[in-house]
Amino acid sequence: RVPPYYWWIVPLQSLLVDGQPYGPCGQSDSCQIMLDTGAGPLFMGPSLPGLSIPNSYPCSHASLLPNITFVIAGQQYAFSGSDYSLDADGTCWSQINQDPPSALPSDSATIMLQFGAPWFQKYYTVHDADNLRVGISPVINSGRKIGRKE
Repeated sequence: RVPPYYWWIVPLQSLLVDGQPYGPCGQSDSCQIMLDTGAGPLFMGPSLPGLSIPNSYPCSHASLLPNITFVIAGQQYAFSGSDYSLDADGTCWSQINQDPPSALPSDSATIMLQFGAPWFQKYYTVHDADNLRVGISPVINSGRKIGRKE
């Protein structure tokens, strides 16, 4: 059976900001993540008010941004400010966008997060279409980030 959408959807158990539960995701099963290899940033959506991340900032300030952890199937997937910052000659641009995804591909979703490039730079995913499941593992590399000056 092929899902009726072009995206891989996984439930988000909880969202942690600087180690503390944030938003309603731990209270219901209505928070979902769309894994979208064609998306640029991580789209967090306006349903998570109060999460304040500037659009641009000096790259030296990336370490001051909140650490964001996504809990999926009991596993924690963490992002530091540096993980979601894109360096453009010393000025960093946040790869977290609070615009909503273009659609909610699940009837039960009330909060949909759309994960793009920063997710796939940090985590490797394997899609098992026969069993409609996704495997996730950290990317193991030399520490270099795509699109970021070292």
